[in-house]
Amino acid sequence: MGLWFQNSYTDPVYIALLWYDPGCNPEPWRKSGWYEVAPSSSVEIVGADLRSIPDSNFAWFAQADWADGPCWSGDPAHNWYAIPHNAAFDQCYSDNTGCNAAYPFIAQTLSRSSADWTVVLLQPGTAGQGFQGCYSGFAGQPTAHLLNFTVPAQTESNWCWAAVSTGVAHYYDSASTVTQCQVVNAQTGRTDCCTNPSSSNCNVTGYLDKALTYVGHLSSEQGSAAAYSAMSAAVCAPGADDARSVLTSHGTTPGDPTGQPVAAAADPPKIFGPHHAASLVTRSDCVNQLRPSCKLPQVVARPARPTANASTSNNG
Repeated sequence: MGLWFQNSYTDPVYIALLWYDPGCNPEPWRKSGWYEVAPSSSVEIVGADLRSIPDSNFAWFAQADWADGPCWSGDPAHNWYAIPHNAAFDQCYSDNTGCNAAYPFIAQTLSRSSADWTVVLLQPGTAGQGFQGCYSGFAGQPTAHLLNFTVPAQTESNWCWAAVSTGVAHYYDSASTVTQCQVVNAQTGRTDCCTNPSSSNCNVTGYLDKALTYVGHLSSEQGSAAAYSAMSAAVCAPGADDARSVLTSHGTTPGDPTGQPVAAAADPPKIFGPHHAASLVTRSDCVNQLRPSCKLPQVVARPARPTANASTSNNG
C-alpha cells in the first residue's frame, strides 16, 4: 500500500518527493530523492495506507536521464523547493543542507479513496521550465509492467499476425533475422511473398498460432476469454512457471472467427497485448510489484549531464 510511480517513458527517471512528516519542525514536511525508476518499471516510494495518512497533500518533481534533463514540473510561480542538485537526499523541508538547486514541484492532493495511488510518467517536457511533462494518475497499484518490446509496423495491410510473430522472435533473440514475408511464405506455402508482398496471394490474413510456431515461440493455445483469464492468472499465481508468455489476438485472423480473445502461451515469461505493442506482467513482477513487500527504494545520486567532447583541427 502506498504511493507509486510508474515510468512509461523510454529512459530512466529520477524523482524528488515532498511528503508530510510530523517529525519535521517547524514545517511538518520531508523532502527526499532522487528515486530512480528504470524504463518500463514501477517503484513504491511511500509505504502507507493512503486512506489514513494525516495530510493528503504532496508534491513531486521528476527529470529524465540526468540532472537538468527533460522534466515533469509544476507551477513556477509558487512551488519552488530547494533540494540538492545531484546528490541523494532525505531531510526535513526547513533543512537546506546541500540544497544547491530549486525546482518547481507538481502539487497534488490524494482523494483518500484508495490505499494506493499510482503516478504514471509519460512524456517529459523542456528542462528548466514550469508546467512541463505529460503524466496521469489512478487509484491503485501499477497494473502493468511495460517491457521494451515493440511490434514492428506491419509491412502489408493484412500482416498484423506476421508482424506480431516477428516482433516476438526479435524480442527473444536479438540475432533473429526472420522477416514478415518469410512468415507469410511459410504459412501460405509460397516463395514469392518477399518479392511480391502486395499481391492478392500474399497480402492475406493468417493464423497467429501458426506464425508463432514457425518462429519457435508457441507453447499452447486457448480459444475463449475465460481460458485467457485462467492462463493469465496462472502466470501470476505463486509457484507458477516463469517460462510462459500470453499473447492475445482479438478476432483479426481466420483462426478466431468468434471475436473472442485467443490466448497463445509462448516462451519466455511475459504477457503481451500484440495490438498495443505493450506487455503486462511476469509472474515474478506480480509477486514483486503487484504484491509488494514493505521494503521501499533507496534514494540515489543522479548522473550529471553529459558534456560534449571538444575537438580541434589543424588544416594548415
